[in-house]
This record gives sequence, C-alpha cells and structure tokens, in this order.
Amino acid sequence: TNGTTIFNAGLFFVNDIVVRNVAGVSEIYVGIGSAIVDSPNFNISNPNNALGAQNAGLYRSVDNGTNWNRIESPILGYTFAGSQFYVIPNDLEIGADNMLYMGTISSRATSTGGGRIYRSTDGITWSFAQFVPSSDRVEIAPSKTDPNLFYVATQVGGNQANLFKTTNKFVSLTAMNEPNDADNSIPATDFTRGQAFYDLVIEVDPTNNDIVYAGGIDLHRSVNGGTSWTQISKWSENPNLNTINAPFIHADIHSLTFHPINPNQGLVGSDGGVSWASSFSTAGFQNNAIQDRILGYNVTQYYYGTIYENGASNGDDLAGGSQDNGTTAIVNGTPGLNAFTPVLGGDGAFAEIDKDGNYAIVSTQYENHRYVSYPSFSGGYCITGNCNDNSKGDFINVAELDENLNYFYANTRNFSNTNAISVCQLLPSTAACTTISNSLISSSRPTAFKVSPFTTTSTKLYVGTEFSGLIRIDNANTTSPQWTTITGSGFLGSVSDIEFGASEQEIFVTMHNYGVQNIWYTNNGGATWSGKEGNLPDMPVKAILKNPLLGEEVIIGTDLGVWATGDFNSPSPTWFPVMNGMTNVKVVDLDLRTSDNTILATTHGRGMFTGVFTTAGIQDVRNTNVPITIYPTITTGEITIASTIASGDIQLAVYSLSGQQVYADRLKLNGTEQRVYLGNLKSGIYLVKTVTDGISQTTKIVRE
Repeated sequence: TNGTTIFNAGLFFVNDIVVRNVAGVSEIYVGIGSAIVDSPNFNISNPNNALGAQNAGLYRSVDNGTNWNRIESPILGYTFAGSQFYVIPNDLEIGADNMLYMGTISSRATSTGGGRIYRSTDGITWSFAQFVPSSDRVEIAPSKTDPNLFYVATQVGGNQANLFKTTNKFVSLTAMNEPNDADNSIPATDFTRGQAFYDLVIEVDPTNNDIVYAGGIDLHRSVNGGTSWTQISKWSENPNLNTINAPFIHADIHSLTFHPINPNQGLVGSDGGVSWASSFSTAGFQNNAIQDRILGYNVTQYYYGTIYENGASNGDDLAGGSQDNGTTAIVNGTPGLNAFTPVLGGDGAFAEIDKDGNYAIVSTQYENHRYVSYPSFSGGYCITGNCNDNSKGDFINVAELDENLNYFYANTRNFSNTNAISVCQLLPSTAACTTISNSLISSSRPTAFKVSPFTTTSTKLYVGTEFSGLIRIDNANTTSPQWTTITGSGFLGSVSDIEFGASEQEIFVTMHNYGVQNIWYTNNGGATWSGKEGNLPDMPVKAILKNPLLGEEVIIGTDLGVWATGDFNSPSPTWFPVMNGMTNVKVVDLDLRTSDNTILATTHGRGMFTGVFTTAGIQDVRNTNVPITIYPTITTGEITIASTIASGDIQLAVYSLSGQQVYADRLKLNGTEQRVYLGNLKSGIYLVKTVTDGISQTTKIVRE
C-alpha cells in the first residue's frame, strides 16, 4: 500500500500466448499483464487498485503447463519505488527462423516498460532488439518466410498509431505510410482515431510478404509492403464511407487470423464479434466478401439491464445497454438464445422499462438519455435536450428512474461545471429538467443511485459516491431537496449498488474494489452498519438483491458471477457461487421482477440470464447430502465436477437416453473441482453418472 494506492498480487491478466516447437517439444510462453481497477464511468478510485504488477512478465513452461517459470533476466526488469518489476509482454511472436520476439506495453501501475522489442533464441536469455521512441503498446507481425522482415504497429502519444517495417531484424526501423480511412471523422494520419490503446492490428500474409493488413476503426490491406493501402471494411455509412463498396465490419478491429490453407480467407475479430472473410483480395470492392459469423456467439458486454415488471405472462421483456453494441431489447423472450433488436447505437448505457408499461428509457454514452415508446422502443425525445452532448455526465452515466412519480435522475454538471444531478420530470412529449447539487458530491462523483420504493409522494433518492459516500436526498424532485449523509464509518471503496429489503430501514450497499469490505448492511436506516463480506474472495461486488421470500437469503453479482448466502444475518455470512449455466463472468446488474420473483442477471461478457427466487432456499439445496455437484446442466460440451469431500477416485460415465455409454473418465478431486470436456457429443439430453465411495449420482444435462 502506498497512500491511497493498493498493489494487489495474484490478480493478473493474460495478454498473449505462443507455443514454439523445439525438436518436438512444445515450449509455451505466456505474457502476463497488469491493470488499474476502474469502471465504465472511470470513477472507481477509492482506493486506487493496481492489479498484478508484481506478477507481470514473461512466463515459460516446457512440460505442457504443469510448471511455470518467470523469465527474470536483468534486461527484462526494472525498479520502481524500491521494488523489482518486469516488463509486460503485449505481443509474443515467432520469426521465420523460430526465434522468439516480444513487444511490450507500459504497466498502468508504474507507467514503465512500453515501446520495447526483445528477442531470444532459447526463450531464457533475451536481448534488446529495438526501442520505438514515444511508443507504448507494440504489435509485431513477422514474415513466415523471411527471418529478417517484420512489420510493427505501435501506440504513440495521444493514443495514435504508427507503422514501421524492418528488413534487417530490427537493426533499424523504417516508418511506413499509414492507411487513410475513408471516414471523414478519422484523421489521415491516425487510422485508429486516437484508440491505438484499444484497437490496433498488424498482420502479414503467410505466403506473400508484400500483403499486409492493418486494423484500427476499420480494416486495411496493402499489396506493396505498406506503400499504399486499400480499405477493405467500413463500420458505417458515414459521409465518404458511403462512397466505398467495402463490406461492413463492426468498428474497432482487434484481431485477424488466416485460413491455414488459403491465406486469402480468414477471420476478423471486432467489437461486433467474429467476421468471416471469404476473399480478402476482393473485399475492397465487394461488400459481401466479409460477413458476420455471430449466430449463438453470446458475448455481449452489457452495462445495465432491465426486465419489465408485468411481462411474466407472455415471456420476458428485456432491454440493456452494452459496450459499443448500443441498446438492445426483446419483447416476449424465452429461455435460451434470443434475437435481440437494436434500439440505439454507440455505447449503450442505462436502460429501464417503466413498471406500468407506458414508456422506456434508453441511453448512449454520457448524459444522452432518451424517453421512447414501449414496447416498440421507438420515437420519443431526448430527456436532457441534446443527445449529442458529450460534455456532461460520465462515459457510462449513472442514472435512475422514479417509476411512481415519473422523474428521471442522472449524473451531470451544473452551470459552474460542478458535479450535479439532473432532475427531469418525464412528460409525454418533453421533459422538464433542473439540476441539484451539494458539497457532499462536489468532490465525490455519484457512482450509484437508488430511489426508495417506499416513499411515493416525493422522491427519496439514495446516492453512492466515488469516495465511499452514501447520501439520502429527501424531496429530490422539489426545489428544496434535503441532503443527509448516512455513510458508514467503515466505508472504503466506490459504491456500486444500493438496494432495499423489507423497508427503508433495511439497506444493502456494495463496493466494487479490491482490498476493501465490499458488502454493507443496515437495519436502522443507516444509523449503524455491518460488514457482510464473510468468506467472499477479495473481488469487486457490482450488485445485490435480497430474496423477498426468505429473510436470510441474499445474492450478489461479482466479477466472478453470482454468489449467494443463506445466512446473511450471521456476523460472517458464508458465500458460495450459484452460476449454473453462466460461467465465471462479471455480473454488473441484478434486477427483480417482483410479480413472480424472476431475477435478471446482466453480465459484461455473456449477455443476460434469468433465475427465480423461491421458498426452497439456495442454502437448503446446497446442504443436501450430495458429495458431487455437476454444472452447468446446459452446456456446449464442457462441465465442471465439484466435490465437497475428499472422495478419492470418481468414476464418471455419460449415457445417451437410449442407454449407450458415450463418454467415460476417472477423476481425483479431493474436495476440489475439475473441468471435463465431454468430447464431440451431439446436441441432446444426456445422463451423467458419478460413482465414489459407494455413492452413485445421476445428473441430467443438455448439450446445446
């Protein structure tokens, strides 16, 4: 800990993986990176968490990943604040002569180590190959046939991109011409439009060294080694983009890989998912040469989700705002894959369906919120008067709807550029907006809002802030709001969610930080608070809900899925994961349809899931005498076997409904869990049988 900064080891990121064949032995190299914890609105800063800076570096395994060693040669290390750190690999590549190359990126924790290129013949001893001045992130594209030829893309000052070429194995680098995107909003000198920290790709054709691909906002192709470029994708029909006949690929290109036999074909990865290129060479003038391939590819990164309160009878009505894929919605959705309808473009944000079904709120980045018709999600008006104003609010703006009084609240800034809250009365064709502010938020930006459902004659708005504050605003919809702090004395962290129990006296508050108490509870309106993190692993908590049918059952959305406890009233609750079918994905929002106690879990990476609160408590189910647990029960081919006892050998067999054994294995768990891939099972229903210590269990699973 250094002041308000916490350095957390053991929480790191895998930036790249490469496997090198050395005389038949697979040498695995993994680039481990670090990060600073923030949030979509960049307001998580209390405390400032640096994750994995101590773990960062290049790791090597020569026994199929059983053992790993960090390469700690002095040339890869540096000292910061008296401690030893290692440069972060951003891109690992293998040259045509089987030599290893590594491009680096700066550590956000130490702002050190970017813009470097290293090489090694044995993976243990590394030498410095080149430093690219003023650069941070480095991407390398090696020729597959010429060990001296490499193309390089780097992130430079202002998050712009530069391109380079070397024909002498990095003895020197020559600057290359950059693609000039047809989009009039993209500078001729920066095809990433200031996003080289995010979307930056460089690749070279494996059979022709003159064919090079560079990706930023769009994808570009050169057939003369980067002397000139042809644009082979476009993200919109913006002015001048509409004059080229290139295929549509979602904005922000992240990856490109070639077909192993035909390099004129391949896959492109973008913010829109996966696209298949049937012909790179004709994509500059044939708009069907690259097409989306995302059916069933459920990886949408939502920020907010909402479920219509009175939609239980004919299916689920859902809406949500997502990262760079706008706001999407579905009416009468059913369990399983659904085709959501795009409602609004850009980066989707806050979304809410009015409980009476009269309207919905959809949003894009900053304070751009729209009142629209429901269930069409169309028409309407801009609540704050100008839905192209990016000067107010946060990138993903905190907002809340008082459904009883039809008042809308959102982060903003007032006339003196001070933190404030927009208060908007929603009328059928316009909104009447004012702003309110107070010293309690002037230096601590709101990060969570919640309207009390128990006060219905005026708005009682609860506000959580960036710097651990919790504020109650009585009469928030009037000209005389009363501001009261109810911050707990032990609060530390940025507030992520505020929820109520059976009354205004029972309040649940969560933080999304590391190294802090992330769950707080009061049963006296905030006079006193109790920490409820119990045995929960140290991780951010994004959302919380109480089961209205069982007083002690509470669920939370975390960076690792949904967790639950059946003894919340205990001084130290026992938490356990309940994410059957979901996997370890960040759950950012939990919404409850009270009419039938259906829960909507909104994830940042796996779309949306629903579950149901019942009177059969989660804890009761978990405590049944079943030593083996199998999940998920709806799977694409992989399941996890978890053991609650030191069971020794577990015999595993999978049967079709006709009784045919289609898979068998023998496991040793000893109180742990293990993932099992069930092979190429066809879609259908199967029975998974486990036998251990004389106990036989059978679980039904569905192979999607």
